[in-house]
Amino acid sequence: MAWVENGSEYHQEQPSLMNRSEGGICVLMNRKLTVQSRVGVHTEEHPHVLSGVVRHVTQKGMRFRTGLEFPSELHYRRAKF
Repeated sequence: MAWVENGSEYHQEQPSLMNRSEGGICVLMNRKLTVQSRVGVHTEEHPHVLSGVVRHVTQKGMRFRTGLEFPSELHYRRAKF
């Protein structure tokens, strides 16, 4: 997963998948993302980058439970995580 902060700071992290729903996924991350941030999600099984939006962030110990929504359900439903 990758995202840009402050307009120029590029970040990348491989989060742990916690669960998947009809409209998005929940991942466990080391960094705290800002709600409404846009992220790019790539998996080995899916050749294209999926565009997601951070909808919620909750601290869980030293990590952050992060809910992502994929506005384009068509692309999301084809992806395998």
